[in-house]
Amino acid sequence: MPQFAFNRMRLIVTNPAKVALALCVLLAFCAKPAQAQLRLGLRAAPTVAFTRVKDLTRRDINDANGNPQDIAYGSKPAGLNFSGGVLIDYLFRTNYAISSGLFYTVKRAGIENRTDNSSIVWNLQQIQIPATVKLFTNEIAPDIKLYFQLGATADIIITQKRVRYEGPGQEPEGAPFQPVDIGLWFGTGLEYRVAESTTLFGGFSYNRGLRNLVTNFGAFDEKIGPARDRYTIRTDVVALDLGVKF
Repeated sequence: MPQFAFNRMRLIVTNPAKVALALCVLLAFCAKPAQAQLRLGLRAAPTVAFTRVKDLTRRDINDANGNPQDIAYGSKPAGLNFSGGVLIDYLFRTNYAISSGLFYTVKRAGIENRTDNSSIVWNLQQIQIPATVKLFTNEIAPDIKLYFQLGATADIIITQKRVRYEGPGQEPEGAPFQPVDIGLWFGTGLEYRVAESTTLFGGFSYNRGLRNLVTNFGAFDEKIGPARDRYTIRTDVVALDLGVKF
């Protein structure tokens, strides 16, 4: 079993989050004021969060007794989590909007060493800032529209919490993940206008993490090197989006 040693990480708000916010502001100011409409809302989303692990170590490695072994890493099963917060839709045409917001999102990072059946699972609590374009159809039924959403997210990790460790030896300590992730956002759903300025919505979204979250200070083993040379970790979320706009 590789031994783990982590360094404590300091949270830094880096350029990706600033770029996402700047993009939203820039696109909003490009709209024609006469046609623009700002809508604020609340979103609550039960989610299924899962991990994509890429194994980089499929090669013969000698164990403590000098016998060859094939180290293999994989992902743990998906888990239920939650995302929610405030959203902003800036309609610059009747059926076109810039959509952003500020969401508290819990993701999951789980990895297992399939050689010795050890595993670790973390909860990653993030502040998520989307920068997306939302396209609406004309009414498909009275007061009901279909929407499609596409864009990017900046995900700032505020807490890394280890929730489960299974395996021999002492539990690893520390925070092994990058402080900021970048992701793609795809979504679709329905909006139902229940009053002049009140709209309910429901739909599904998929947030695909793009960055390898393993840091340079991840788990280290003298025989096979640091964690970044052994596996990559990326996180994904599928959400049931429910909410209201005013």
